[in-house]
Amino acid sequence: MNKLPAIIFIFSVVVLSSAFSMREPSGNALCKDSLDVNPNGSSELSLLMRKMYDHAAEVRKGALEKKVQQDFPNEFLSIYTAKPTDVLTKNASFDPFADGYLYALNNYRSSTGDNVVLNYNNLVTSCINCHTQHCPGPISKIKKLLITEPVK
Repeated sequence: MNKLPAIIFIFSVVVLSSAFSMREPSGNALCKDSLDVNPNGSSELSLLMRKMYDHAAEVRKGALEKKVQQDFPNEFLSIYTAKPTDVLTKNASFDPFADGYLYALNNYRSSTGDNVVLNYNNLVTSCINCHTQHCPGPISKIKKLLITEPVK
């Protein structure tokens, strides 16, 4: 069954709903956390997302060779419950973005052939889409994970 229309609908609803409820988080500096320089410490969510980034960077190497890494850390499923650095980070649009990420991750894991790169890029794009609404600081770093060169 083709789930693309459902995904497009979900993302459209998320984008529209977040546009109407968009608030500037207090303390944007909180989104610029780092293991070494964040004066507020690293939250569960920021540490989890660093692991998600590292996983995507590792998976990228295989995707360039059209190879799929089936495994992913089960802790990625804690995206819904991990505590953020800033409580305003998790608003009504956060869970649908998390759903989109996990859907894209599972879609990537079932990829074959030419779909490996496409589905890998969809996974990375799901991160970018979320960060557009929640903590935009890491977007430029995440974009570097995209595979833009032709894969042979």
